[in-house]
Amino acid sequence: MAGAGDVSDVDLAGKMLDTARVIMEKSTDNTVEISRILSALTEVSMEKRKRGIN
Repeated sequence: MAGAGDVSDVDLAGKMLDTARVIMEKSTDNTVEISRILSALTEVSMEKRKRGIN
């Protein structure tokens, strides 16, 4: 069981996706990949809201 200070899997996924977004936005020819990342970030955000994670 995770403690209060532990990072949840959902939070970690969000951080990794956000890092990927920043990397991909540095190149102008990654539109499809960026849209996939943004879609996944939306799913993570909805899951965090569902679980009550800030």
